[in-house]
Amino acid sequence: MKVFINNTLYVQRKDLMNMLIFDINMPKNLKENLKRIDLNEDNQNSFVRFTIKDEINYYNSLPWIISYDEYKDLTDKELLELGNKIDRKMKIILSKSINSPKKNEYLDEYKKLALQMQSLREFFWYKRGFINIEVPCKVKTKKNEAN
Repeated sequence: MKVFINNTLYVQRKDLMNMLIFDINMPKNLKENLKRIDLNEDNQNSFVRFTIKDEINYYNSLPWIISYDEYKDLTDKELLELGNKIDRKMKIILSKSINSPKKNEYLDEYKKLALQMQSLREFFWYKRGFINIEVPCKVKTKKNEAN
């Protein structure tokens, strides 16, 4: 998850860890910077602060790291619909990748969608109160309806 506040971007450590684990293609200087950040299971729900414009632009351009501001007011139903949409895209990509010369490109896209699905699922549980994430802002979310 990412949160943009006053020219500062906060990115959840879990997303940054996943970028390294899944070897997401990224600019070399940013990858080197990531390797210097303390990323582990104990702090995965906390956020890293970015103030350098190039870093902010890069992380903001990644649609598979969900934006708190875009999702905070969605209902459970809307979040589930988004999850279904991502699931359909994942299935299409898998079917296209079979025997394709572009298999690696499809698998890279699949990894990003899988990470987006994971983030969406965790955001859903966060909104429901089952996961504690200290979001670096005091923005209130709409009261969520179960339907």
